[in-house]
Amino acid sequence: MAIKSEVLNQKILVNEATIRTALQLDDNNHVLTFIRAQKDDVLKQMGYHTQTQQRAINKHGFIKPWQYLVTQMSACFSMKVINHHEVSLRLMEPILALVLKEPYNFSYYLMIDFSSNMWVGKPFLMHPRFLTKILTS
Repeated sequence: MAIKSEVLNQKILVNEATIRTALQLDDNNHVLTFIRAQKDDVLKQMGYHTQTQQRAINKHGFIKPWQYLVTQMSACFSMKVINHHEVSLRLMEPILALVLKEPYNFSYYLMIDFSSNMWVGKPFLMHPRFLTKILTS
């Protein structure tokens, strides 16, 4: 998976390796996903007391310290396809990695975000600071 573009008459190729190099991440062989039992167990540890929905988790279901982490992570990484009271199950993956102190493949996560926004009706850029770093390195 890659994004090919032209910026100021210069051809640019953005892929997972480009992201990894530009952002100085060492996550080539790290976790991409967690099994459902792990997710449920960690959500209980975080004080989540509301029934898990299929697409999203209600931020207010967490105890206050975890609610703050979830809110901040969703502000940084949200694709804004669900309302502001919810966090997607996909976004819970890196949060769970942080809580479990597990290595996580953030390069892959960012590449999915970048590429998914390119193919929608009106593309928009996610994570502009990351993109600036990637394009200038």
